[in-house]
Amino acid sequence: MLSHRLRIFSLTLLMSVAANSAAAPAPVTQLGSSSSVERLERALEARNQMQLQMQQQLGMMATEIDELRGVIENATYLLKQLETENKTLYQEIATLKGIDVQPSSTSTLTDTANNVTPNGAASSIAAASPTSAPTLTSSTEAMATAATATTVPTTATKPALTESQAYDAAVGMILKQKDYEGATQSFIAFLQDYPNSNYTPNVQYWLGQLYFSKGELSLAKDHFTTVVVNFSNSSKRPDAMLKLALIAQRQNDQTTAKRMFEAVIEQYPETPSATQAKNALAVG
Repeated sequence: MLSHRLRIFSLTLLMSVAANSAAAPAPVTQLGSSSSVERLERALEARNQMQLQMQQQLGMMATEIDELRGVIENATYLLKQLETENKTLYQEIATLKGIDVQPSSTSTLTDTANNVTPNGAASSIAAASPTSAPTLTSSTEAMATAATATTVPTTATKPALTESQAYDAAVGMILKQKDYEGATQSFIAFLQDYPNSNYTPNVQYWLGQLYFSKGELSLAKDHFTTVVVNFSNSSKRPDAMLKLALIAQRQNDQTTAKRMFEAVIEQYPETPSATQAKNALAVG
């Protein structure tokens, strides 16, 4: 009986120890699990922060890309505009070079000046030549020869330019020689020499451009206004109107500038000048 109780007591004690041994690791496991969760939470939070930073950086990059795209589009537009203007200009120059305006009086007067001496003797130049007939001996003939010798070279050094040649020369001063002051004086002289020329609207436009580039807005305005008012069929009229709007803008006359921009868009909607006017209104 006693041994039976001892066995029961021993078994109970063993079971108690075993139970305590089995229950003892449980708190360690729970502590380990809690620590792992905290680590995971911290890692997840750090990851979320990194994602947020990356999203912010991507947003900034997208904004910069949009800005660069706008710069590129603007540069592309300006490049196309320059190409169009250059193409138009070269076509104009090529067309002008194909025109040969020679008044009938020019060749006649030149031939007459080359052949007539001061005393009216047309044969005196030939008489002065070493290969011509007998040597001149009289004082009258010698005086005629001397007069001829001094007169003819003067005529040869100042050949008369045709209308198209004078215009081409002035344009060449701008495009090739970059002599803007010389071009200005040449165009002014052209208007005086050829007041009824077909090139007059172009000359007025060029003068407006030259004065505009130098900041002489009042003179530029006069010439651009002449193109707009007096030459409604000129190809230069849209840009002349645009320049008048820009001049008004520089002079702080926003009402006139807006009205001129709108007029360019309405009257010449498919031109580069209209596109520039739209951009100016959008900015303003």
